[in-house]
Parts: sequence; C-alpha cells; structure tokens
Amino acid sequence: MPEGLPTPPSEKMALLRSAAGGSHGVRPLEAGGSSAGGGFEDIYNLGSTGNNGEREYLNSPDEVLFMQVFVEEVGVWMDSLDRDKHFSRIIPFVALKSPMMLNAFLACGVKHLTLVNEAYKDEKALFYYDTATTQLLRSLQNPDRDIVECATTAVVLNVYEIMTTSPAQER
Repeated sequence: MPEGLPTPPSEKMALLRSAAGGSHGVRPLEAGGSSAGGGFEDIYNLGSTGNNGEREYLNSPDEVLFMQVFVEEVGVWMDSLDRDKHFSRIIPFVALKSPMMLNAFLACGVKHLTLVNEAYKDEKALFYYDTATTQLLRSLQNPDRDIVECATTAVVLNVYEIMTTSPAQER
C-alpha cells in the first residue's frame, strides 16, 4: 500500500480482528471512549451497548426504501471525494446501532424523494429530521457522548438542511 493513502476497509477489519486475538470478532469500543486514532476508525469498533434503540435490521419497507435512496442517491454524492465510500458503504450499517444517526439518514432519504417525486410529502422527512435533531441535542448534553456519532449525525442533518433550503440548480 503506498504511504499516505488510507487503509481499505477490508484490511482494517483484518487488522482489528488480529488485534482482538482472532478472527471471531471486532474489538469493541470502550463505553464513552474512542480508539487512539479517533475518527472513522471508531466506526469499525462499535460494540453492542444494550437495547437502547439499536437494531439488527430496518423495520418496514418504507425504512428500507428511504435508506436505499440515501445510500444510492445522497450517500454517493457525500462520498464523491471519499475513496472508501463511508456514507454509502459503511456508516449505514453503523446507523442501525445509533437511532439518531438512523433517523438522520432516513430524513435525507425521504427529503430526496420529495425533491424528485411529488407523491412523497415533506411531513415524513420532517418527522425523521425533528427526531434526529432532538436526539442529537440530548446526546450533546451528555458528557460521555460519542463524538464521532454526534459529528456524523450533524453532517447528515446538515445535508438535509442543504436539500431543504437551496434551489435545485445549486444542488
């Protein structure tokens, strides 16, 4: 691998497995902490912290559609300068463990649909956006918050706001 380039996700997973002492799992992230490197490397280390809104799968066909739209339309745009494609390949899986991140992703998916198809209404996008915003504000008040989770959610919510306020020609 040439020096200075990021490690591909498949190699990161192999490195994390070997650091955890085998190939059976990924080293869990300490509660409220982060790895020495910080940033997106933490995403690979998210462990289960109990049933506080975490999911193993999306609950409805609508949620699947909204996430698919996010991944295929919005996430691709967000990843335009990211070789590892975090927003369309990696973070959607992490969002299952983070209700605020999941709501932000769903809000962006619905918002995109409202912009390209008149059959979809803003009420559902606004519901997901309001829910994610409330969860983010609550999380920001917690001194033990996960800063990567909060930052990622804030970025996705900002994309929603850009889709809401800017004319189509600017987008």
